[in-house]
Amino acid sequence: MDKKFLILLFFSFILISSSSTQHVAASDWDNEYTNVILNAGEWYDVSGSLSSGTDISGFFETHSETQGLDFFIADDYNMGEWEAGRSASVYELSEGIHTMGISFTVQTTNTWHIVFSNAEGSTTVTVDIGVDLDDDNSPYYNPSNWDYTRYGETLETDEWWYTSFNLDAGDEIDGHFSTWFSSDGIYFFICDESNYNAWTTGGSATGFAIKDDYHQADIGPFEVPTSGTWYCVFSALDQDDTVTISYGIDINEGSGGIATTTSDTPPPLVMDASQIMIVGIGVVGAIVIIGVVVMLAKRNSGPEDFDDFEVVGVG
Repeated sequence: MDKKFLILLFFSFILISSSSTQHVAASDWDNEYTNVILNAGEWYDVSGSLSSGTDISGFFETHSETQGLDFFIADDYNMGEWEAGRSASVYELSEGIHTMGISFTVQTTNTWHIVFSNAEGSTTVTVDIGVDLDDDNSPYYNPSNWDYTRYGETLETDEWWYTSFNLDAGDEIDGHFSTWFSSDGIYFFICDESNYNAWTTGGSATGFAIKDDYHQADIGPFEVPTSGTWYCVFSALDQDDTVTISYGIDINEGSGGIATTTSDTPPPLVMDASQIMIVGIGVVGAIVIIGVVVMLAKRNSGPEDFDDFEVVGVG
């Protein structure tokens, strides 16, 4: 087997005890490697000397759905066998993967290798990688500390995600979001139903609390001016590569009352075929990462951008 060795990274893992508290930003990975370019025949090896029982967790995403990598974890001996083109015993083997969560408990004290391989590929692949020990740092919002959370929502460059709330005037939306890699940004805004429908059909719309290409940001507090359905929208439409997000949102009672209903499901929209075709994508599956099942994804796609937005309200 003819393989080209790209790079071997040794890192020391620093265990940091942490606890989730309300309105605290999600933590970045202990070890993050972004925009890693792997030509055909190359691989990326993240390794370290680890004790038996250590929990490895993490996530990786290639920059588009058309790019895939092979993944495995191996001890030092079997890594050497694989590099030499001989038969090797590896763990968590997956092939041709676009996005994947990592969850593995070290079997024996040894040097362990976490490998992202384009050795059998025919084209160049760019990948973002996050690795953590003992689940102390990850882009996670504890559901016990937020009214509404979403964990590990992956958006391609033609997609956005929203969650909607039926609110009374005076209610307040507060929260925080994070992309899973510091090199990735997301566009966020809050709007009412009429402006959401105008935006999704290519028209001019007004949004509030706009965050333009942020890795992490607060998304409020924003006081709802009128009763009705309000949308928190996370858009990857202007991004160059795949983006994965998590968020936590609180709804606080105002003078008008309390939140009555919530929804993550796209509503029916009136669309003009002469304008922009909106494609609704339903459940696309779930991934297991760090012992947590990622929620089923419901998202929308289309070529809209933010040029038509009037920036008003909370900045």
